[in-house]
Formats: sequence, structure tokens, C-alpha cells
Amino acid sequence: MKRIPIKQGLFAAVFAFCIALCLSSLYALPGVKDFLPTESGQYVYYRDSTFTQPVYVGFLQYDEGNYAMRYYAPEAQSGSKEITLFFTLDTEKDYVSMTGEKIVPTLKAEDTPTLNYLHDLFYEFNAHRKKISPEKLAGKSAIPYKAEQNAEIRIFGGETLIVYDYLIPLFNIREIKAHDNVPVFTAVATGQLLSSSDNSFLNFTGIPQDTKERNFSISAQELIASALTNKAGALTVSADETAHMDGEYKAVADNLGFWGSRALMYTDLIQPPADFFKDKKYGFFHVFARSLSFGSEGVYICTENQSVAEREKVLITVNRSYDNGTGRFYVNIKIINEKESGLFTVTGFSADIDYYNSHKAYFIQKMRETSF
Repeated sequence: MKRIPIKQGLFAAVFAFCIALCLSSLYALPGVKDFLPTESGQYVYYRDSTFTQPVYVGFLQYDEGNYAMRYYAPEAQSGSKEITLFFTLDTEKDYVSMTGEKIVPTLKAEDTPTLNYLHDLFYEFNAHRKKISPEKLAGKSAIPYKAEQNAEIRIFGGETLIVYDYLIPLFNIREIKAHDNVPVFTAVATGQLLSSSDNSFLNFTGIPQDTKERNFSISAQELIASALTNKAGALTVSADETAHMDGEYKAVADNLGFWGSRALMYTDLIQPPADFFKDKKYGFFHVFARSLSFGSEGVYICTENQSVAEREKVLITVNRSYDNGTGRFYVNIKIINEKESGLFTVTGFSADIDYYNSHKAYFIQKMRETSF
């Protein structure tokens, strides 16, 4: 049976390891020195908990100097429920200087406070992010090293704590906490536009909160410990379940197989050019961990359910994704193993969360057998 190259779109989840080698369109915000630069088309959505009704705010970087912000408040009692601001920045300045903007839809009089709120967020976030050096986000491995900054942000009531994480694009803000340590602004989803017709940023309508599928009981740390010690811990798989699940599996190539329409697993090889990371502060594992933080078209990575582990030349990322079209959640696990210098094997597993939770021990065993 032949091996086939793994391409994006095989499943409602991200298989974007190729993006890790395509850092040709990198841009920084005015005056900001990045650790791992934001790529063209990457975006992040936040939940603003200072409102009494659900409010989401998204930031998108199209390319150098071209951005978008989107306000989405599905239960707003007054004003527009949705406002998108497209704008350009003067790239010669080391501070935010807007040179043009387009607002969709046409603003109502009662939308003026919302527009001011969006402007204030961008100015505030950029000003505070400029004070964070790349070294503060680097850490000693690809495991996110969260830098913290005390900052006065009037919109959030004054004194706040900003938590930065290189996995989050643009401002790298993962969370902002109020003076009482309560989160007021939290990253909930990330993505990357894949084409000029990709409307994922504009179609975002939030991540459902009240659902049993919000979480799944495995972290990257647990998985890497299990894999490297060759112990399944408390996880056991009966002979009957193994026989049943093996019977469900259909290989379509030496490196790709499906369990019906519920799950898939693949393997592949990556060998970056020898000098690809020369003179860069980041390495392959950093880029891979970030690239796996973005969903495919109409699918969003849920940033509140991310874990990354690295040990003995092995990187594991565990993400939860949400398909806006089907309303379903998926678990996405990637295992990257440096078999020899500069040559990496990649094992990817994706499944809808119900199916994964029902057969967790079996799938973990399969990933161990395939990856190590």
C-alpha cells in the first residue's frame, strides 16, 4: 500500500504542519518585537466578561499594515450586534497610526461607544505589548512560557494583569485579569484564513459553553509521560474492544487510516532545510506548536483547552476544536518525534470528542504504538 502526502481538509481539524515551513509572510505590530511573528491571515477571538451579555472581540492580521477587528454581541439590547472594522496602519511608525478605515455595517448613532471601545482596545494592547521583549516569551522549550505584566487599562477598571503566550497571534495576549484576579478578557479561539474566500473570521459566532463536550480527559503532559515510559497507567483495553475497534479501522494508505467518519490517524515525515532556523530565536518545535493552534476553514481551535508537552526530542500538542458548521467538538492530537537530527516524524490523530472519550485507552495505545 502506498504512502500519501497528508493534506489539509481531510477532516474537520487542522493538519497544518506544512505551515510550519511557510513563514514567508511575517509581520509585526507597530513597535512590537516578536518572539514568533504572526503570519498573514492569522486571527484570535476573545470573550469580554465585563459585559452582562456575551461579547466577543476578534483581531485579524491580513498582511503588513492591514488589519480587521470584529465585535460580536448576539444578545445586545441596543446598537448593532455585529461590527467589523477594517483598517490600515502606517508601517513606518513605531506606534499605532491609522491611515484609513472601513466600517461594516453602516454605524448607527448608538454604535459610537462600541467603535470607541474597539479603537481603545487596539491602542491599549499595542502600547502594552511593546513593553514585552521577545526573550520574555521564549522559555527553554516549546512549552508556552507565560509572561505577565501589570498594566493600567481603563476599559477594564484600572489595574490589571496581562498574561502573554507566544501561541496566541498578534498581541500574544492569552488572558487579562482584573485587580481581584478574575479573568475579564480571555482568548477563546484562534484560526488562520486559508484563501481569499475563507470567511471564518467573519463567521465566528462564539464557542458554546454549556455542553458536556467542552473537555476531554487527556493532556499533552499525561500523554507524553505514558508514551515515553511505555505505561498506560490506569488505562486498559479489553481484547473485545481491541478486536472491535481494529475491525472498524480502514487503512487507505500505509500512513493514513479512518475509523469510519468518526476518527483518523496519519503519519508523515518532515525535514526542514538545514539552515532554516539559523539566527532565529525559535526552533522547529516552537513553530509546530504555534501552527497547530489554528483551525481550518470554519473550524476553530479552542484556546481554553490547549496543552503542550516536550521531552526527550518529542513534542505533543493536544487541542480541542469546534466546527461552526456542524456544532461539534473534536480532539486533535499531534506527536512530533525527532528520530535523527533534522528529521521529524509526525503522528496526527483527530476524532469527535464523544467517540474519543468512549475509546480513549484504545486510541492512546494506538498512538503510542505508531509514534514511538
